[in-house]
Amino acid sequence: LEESRAIMKVSSEEGGEYTCLLYGHGTAPQPQGPIVVGGGKGSAVEFKNPFFEATDFMVRLDNPAFTCGAKNPVKVNAKANNNITVQFKAVPGGTNSGRLIVTTGDLPPWVYYLQGE
Repeated sequence: LEESRAIMKVSSEEGGEYTCLLYGHGTAPQPQGPIVVGGGKGSAVEFKNPFFEATDFMVRLDNPAFTCGAKNPVKVNAKANNNITVQFKAVPGGTNSGRLIVTTGDLPPWVYYLQGE
């Protein structure tokens, strides 16, 4: 979520020395979806921990028609994928869309738009 700069030096006796400026820029996670969630077995939402260490994440849904079996906090190993299974059960008079929101610390959230069927 910020800029990072470094200098990389590569050298060898045969080739000499080369210096290269490295520049990186991190961005906030972009919303994904819509992910279609059926009423039966549900759908798996793949979430990847982008960090170099195991991290605890909080998972929440903003529509009670959607449920998931994830217990907060969800610990995800470094650079590992984790499937969050989401189910949908229509609520009379309710909407069939919602969001799965994954957070950690004070970083921007990961948002997955959901569409129930």
